Amino acid sequence: MTTVWNQTARYLALCLRGEGQDDALHPLAQAAGISVGSRLYRRHEIYTALGQETRSDVEPLEQADADCACALLTQAAEDCRTAADRMKYAQALTPYAVGADRAAHCISLRDCWRMLTAIARASKGNIEEKSMLLCALDFSGIQSYIYTISASQRVNTNTMDILRSRSTSLGILMEEIVAEFMQSIGLDEGNIIYSGGGDAYLLLHNDEETVQALRQAAAHVNEWLIAQTGTALYLSYGAAACAPGDFSDPEAYRALFRTLTERIARTKLNRYTPAQIQTLNRRHGAYRECAICHRPAEDGKALCASCAELIAFSDVLTGSRQTVSVRSAPPASGAYLTIPSIRGGSRYVVPDPAGEKTCGGLYAAKQKTLDALAYASVGIERIGVLRADVDNLGQTFISGFAALTEQGSVNLLLLTAILSRALTEYFSVRLEQLLKKTDRNSMTLPGSGRGDAHSRIVTTIYAGGDDVFLIGAWDELLCAACDMARDFYEYTGGKLSVSAGIGMYQANYPVFGFAHETGDMESAAKEIADGTKNALALFEESTVVHWQDFSEQIVRKMEVLDAYFRFTLDDNNQGGGTSFLFNLKTLIDEMLDQPDKKIDLARFAYLLARMEPKKKNDNPEQEKEITDAYRKFRDNLYNWMVDKDQTGQRKHLQTAVNLYLYLKRKKRGGGKHGKN
Repeated sequence: MTTVWNQTARYLALCLRGEGQDDALHPLAQAAGISVGSRLYRRHEIYTALGQETRSDVEPLEQADADCACALLTQAAEDCRTAADRMKYAQALTPYAVGADRAAHCISLRDCWRMLTAIARASKGNIEEKSMLLCALDFSGIQSYIYTISASQRVNTNTMDILRSRSTSLGILMEEIVAEFMQSIGLDEGNIIYSGGGDAYLLLHNDEETVQALRQAAAHVNEWLIAQTGTALYLSYGAAACAPGDFSDPEAYRALFRTLTERIARTKLNRYTPAQIQTLNRRHGAYRECAICHRPAEDGKALCASCAELIAFSDVLTGSRQTVSVRSAPPASGAYLTIPSIRGGSRYVVPDPAGEKTCGGLYAAKQKTLDALAYASVGIERIGVLRADVDNLGQTFISGFAALTEQGSVNLLLLTAILSRALTEYFSVRLEQLLKKTDRNSMTLPGSGRGDAHSRIVTTIYAGGDDVFLIGAWDELLCAACDMARDFYEYTGGKLSVSAGIGMYQANYPVFGFAHETGDMESAAKEIADGTKNALALFEESTVVHWQDFSEQIVRKMEVLDAYFRFTLDDNNQGGGTSFLFNLKTLIDEMLDQPDKKIDLARFAYLLARMEPKKKNDNPEQEKEITDAYRKFRDNLYNWMVDKDQTGQRKHLQTAVNLYLYLKRKKRGGGKHGKN
C-alpha cells in the first residue's frame, strides 16, 4: 500500500521541478484531470470555485516556499511508511495550491497527492477501461433512530445525553465500518473520498473479490443492526464502475452519480433477505418495552441492552474529546460501545489514553437538561429546537463546478471531496467556535437584556455533513441560528446558504414530536414563495422569512418596540403597559386575518393615541426621551400597518410583537430572566 504513496509523491515532486514525467503516472493524472505545474500559489477556500467567476487575488508563492514543498514531497517519497507518516506530510503540504485558475487555486498538494494515489491504486494504472468502483454507503433510518426516544420516570436518564449519544455513536459506526472494510480489501484512508453524516463514498478496485467483499460486509452489518435495533437502521450501498477519465468529464460524472443514486434507492426497496425477515418475525417471547426507545427489552429490565450501553458510555460520547481504541473483545470492567464487524459479530469501542481515535467534544451549554435550558431562556420558559441543512447541496455537488470545466480539464471528484470536507469542518469546528463566544457581530434580541460576550445557551445534538440539530434556550437558539446563517453565507462567499426550521416547546414535549415538526418547518423554509431558499420557518410552517428580512425587518421593529416599552411596560398607567401591548397584538392579529376591514385600522390608530405617555415633569430629560421614543413608535407602527407598498410589513410587525411578548413573559417565582 505504502509504495503507491511513495510513487505519487515522487511524481508530484518531478512536476514541481519540471524534470520530466513518470511514464506510468503522467497519463493517468492527465486522464483524471489532475495537473500540477512548476509554480505554487496561495490556497483559497473551495467555495471560490463554485458557480460564476469570483475575482480573487492569486499570487505565486516565493521560490523558497516552492522549494520547501518540493523537498517535502521528495522526503515523503523516501520516508513515508505508515498512516502517521502520511498524515504528517499531508498536513505540511496543505497550504500550497497547485495553480492559479479557479479550480487549481482551491486544490492543495495534499489533496492532489491523496486523490492521485487513490486513483492509481483503485485503477491499478488502467486508464482506458472502467477499472474502478465508486461506492456509496448510506445509513437509512437515522432520524427515526435518534428521535424515537422518550423520558421515563422508571429510569434516571437525561434526554439530551441520550440524543447526543445516539447521534455520536452513529458517526462512530460509519467511520469504523468503513475503516475495517478498507483494511480488509488492502486499501487505506486515502481511498475514502468522504465519510460523515451517515454517508460515505469510497473508490475501490473493480473486481469480483471487491464486489463480493462489499456484499458480505453489508450483509454482516445489517444482520448486526437487526439484532440490535430491529428495523430502525439499515446500511444501504450502491456501486458504479468508472474510469479515471469519468472524473474530468462533466456528463460522465453526472451519470455516475445518477447511477449511484438509483442503486442506493433499489437497495432500500429490497432491504432484507427471506432469512432476515424470518429472524425479524421470530422476535417474540418474554420481552417488555424499553422505557426510552420502546423496542424490546429483556423481561424484568427497564432498558434494552443498546440504551443501557449508551447511557453508561454517554460521558465519553457527550463530554470533551477523548481518545478511544477499538477492540475485538469487551473490557472486563468499565463502559464501552458495541459496534458491528464487517466479518460478523461485534467489536468494542473503549476509552483508552493511548488510543489513536477520538470521539465526543460537541459544544454543550452548561445547562445539562431540557428543563434547565428552558429556565435559562429570557421571558417565556421554553426550549428552542433547530433543524437546518445546506440549500441545493446535491445539485451543487453534481453541477456546481460546471463553469470550471469550460476552462480546462479538472478532476470533479477531487473538488467534490474538498467541498465535502470543508462543509464538515465548518459544522464540526467553526460552528462550535461560533457558539462558544458571542461578539459585537452576534445577534441579540432587543429587550432580552443579554449584553456582554457570553457562550450561547445552546447544545449541539448533531452537526455533520450538511445537517445541524441544536437545542437551547429559545431566545439564544434563535440568535445563534441567525449568526450561523450569516456566518455560513459570508464564509462561502455567498455561494451557499442554509435554511432552517425553529420551534419553541415546553421542556417535556415529546422528542419525536419536536424533531418531526421542526423538520416540517425546515421543509417549509426551503419552499419559500420566491424559490430562493436561504430562509427560516419560525415556530410554525406559515411564518417563513429570509434570514436577512428577520435581522433587518423583524429585529428592527423589535428595537422600535423596546425603545418605547422599556420605559413604560411595568406601569400600566403610563399608556404603554402590558395590557396595551396585548391589545396591540390582538389588533394586529385581527387586521392580518381581515385585511380589508378598515375599521380595524381606525381602532389601531386610536390605540396608538391612547398609548401616549402622560407628562409628569419630574424628570424633563427622561420625559423628552420617552416622548421621542413614543413618536417614533407611533409613526413607525402606523406606517407598517398601512403598508402601502404591500411589502409584508404587517406580518413582520406581528412576528416582532409576538417575540417581544415572549421576552417579557414573567417566569416562575417572578424572575424576569432565566438562570445562566
